[in-house]
Amino acid sequence: MNLLNQATELLQQQPYTLDTARQLALLESQAQGEEAECIGQMWETLMAGADEALLDALQRLEDGQL
Repeated sequence: MNLLNQATELLQQQPYTLDTARQLALLESQAQGEEAECIGQMWETLMAGADEALLDALQRLEDGQL
């Protein structure tokens, strides 16, 4: 569960940035099984703590505009 620990530490650093989101996505993609599920659930934490600029950047990233 080393990746889960890294993700937990990552989300303790605020404010959240686009780099934070990219790092979380990388950790999630590297994880497997229950660890991947736990990291996936951390997106809720990131989204809840994201400011408007980050939410906008994440939407543009999802839309392929970044």
